Amino acid sequence: MAGSLQQYGQRVLRAFLTKPAIVAALPAAFWTLYSLGGETALATMAIAMPILIVAMGTQGARAMVASSTGQDAPSTSARAFESLAAQYLQEGQNRTKDTALFEVEIDNLADIETKYGAATAVQVRAMTSARLRDLLREIDLLFDRPGGQYSLCLAPLEHFDLALCVQFAGRIQAAAEHPIDLEGQTIFATVSVGFCQAGRAPGPSFAEWRDAAQTALRAAKSGGSATIRAFTAEMTAQQQRNHSLTAELPRAMTDGQIRAWFQPQLSTDTGQISGFEALARWEHPALGIIPPGEFLPLIEAAGLEEKLAELMLCNSCDALATWDRAGLNIPQIGINFSHSELQDPEIADKLAWMLDRFDLTPERLTIEVLENVASSAPEDIISININKLTKMGCSVDLDDFGTGSTSITSLRQYAVNRIKIDRSFVIKSDQDPEQQRMVAAILLMAERLGIEAVAEGVETAGEHALLAQLGCDHVQGFGIARPMPFDQTVPWIEDHQSKIANIPRIARNG
Repeated sequence: MAGSLQQYGQRVLRAFLTKPAIVAALPAAFWTLYSLGGETALATMAIAMPILIVAMGTQGARAMVASSTGQDAPSTSARAFESLAAQYLQEGQNRTKDTALFEVEIDNLADIETKYGAATAVQVRAMTSARLRDLLREIDLLFDRPGGQYSLCLAPLEHFDLALCVQFAGRIQAAAEHPIDLEGQTIFATVSVGFCQAGRAPGPSFAEWRDAAQTALRAAKSGGSATIRAFTAEMTAQQQRNHSLTAELPRAMTDGQIRAWFQPQLSTDTGQISGFEALARWEHPALGIIPPGEFLPLIEAAGLEEKLAELMLCNSCDALATWDRAGLNIPQIGINFSHSELQDPEIADKLAWMLDRFDLTPERLTIEVLENVASSAPEDIISININKLTKMGCSVDLDDFGTGSTSITSLRQYAVNRIKIDRSFVIKSDQDPEQQRMVAAILLMAERLGIEAVAEGVETAGEHALLAQLGCDHVQGFGIARPMPFDQTVPWIEDHQSKIANIPRIARNG
């Protein structure tokens, strides 16, 4: 208890003496003291000041020097941050107080730098740092890490529970994501936050506490941008699993564990197969099917996206060629291309080479592009590459339509052939009038622009029938067929064709 009181007193004294206003007033205070008490009073203060600084501790002395030079106190030194945070950890692990270490990262800093330039990215980092500092008390800690990452540590508080931690993480996001106006441009940054309470730290050392908070941050980022995660013991086991799976990725791609599976798309007008979408799946020999949401972020983090894209392209072209030899009429396959893959300046040449290898024409391949990717500026490398692919003869599907920010101009800019209506609009559309109106509005826009529409996530016969009546051109989802490995596609195709041979056409409205 005595140690805690001493540390508390040190923090209060440090907070007082490191205030800019106090530091600025020190010369005037010394002069006033000399005027009133003469050399004796001045000598007494000269002896007392070092004693006060020693009472503050070494880190407090550093903080005072930093304040007097106009620097940011705890955030100027990694060693200072870690030393004070370690003290807070010890205090926070008692029964009456708690604290938390927050790890924060700007999700889209690379995109901001690509779009607005390196100087703007530096300004965004600096402004974000300033906003985070404004959330903190004098005795809280902030360390500005490279690459748009920040560590925040709060001095121990009474009753600082999980709910208050989540609330503070929300304040961090709100402050960092407030629009930034720079030189007439409004920039929107998003941040992910991971945190670990001192009472839930996996060990007594600062390193273990920091690793736990960073593990929570990685979990947040894997859940998508602008996400908050609190550290749990299960995350450690997941992190170990991720390390193991990452080490296995190169071999898994080479020996066929990771390969393309195919999900059919049907024409609502004829019932015939209008294409397939190629989807990456991992069949692990010991763990079974590993969800794409688990292994795709590992591929991205390992820098293997280009290798995966080549594998998916090769699998898809091989499937088309095999179906052709079997006399099965499959018009095209859609392949998803990520943001980084579409930045490859050689992507058009790679596709042309692969098509030539399998003796296929470009219109047999459809490039599926996420809606947020398609919002790039016309001079962006992504825009240039998409336009190269369309000039080759490839089709373009705009994926997850309705969830991003694509304008009608973008639809025409990329000569989009089809929009894929996101499943969030499709689910229960046969039961929910509001859903029906949303889908109808999207379909009307597509019709006026001369663009076909594919509804994703169709799971019931009622949804299928409604979409056909509303004029949706194609449907895809579990209600038609789940993604399947290639060796199951031929029997499925033959079975489907036999089923629809004598089925009457579903009438459309109008």
